[in-house]
Amino acid sequence: MMNEVYLTAMAALAGSAVGALASFGTTWLTQNAQERARRFAESMSRKKHLYGEFIEHASKLYVDAQPTNRTSLQSLSIVTLCFVS
Repeated sequence: MMNEVYLTAMAALAGSAVGALASFGTTWLTQNAQERARRFAESMSRKKHLYGEFIEHASKLYVDAQPTNRTSLQSLSIVTLCFVS
């Protein structure tokens, strides 16, 4: 009779331990996935900003490198219109 009581109590404790571990594991996995998603979004934002700065700087260098006489400015406008269209 005494062994049955201990067996029931041990089964209840084991069930509680398994439930607690499952809850802990689920929470850890969820937080880990959220942290990875946050880091990925932050990385993409940083890359977009860096790419924007690159395009801005490259555009300024391109314009500065162009000759300043009138015919080259007109041809530049034609080339720009061709690429924009």
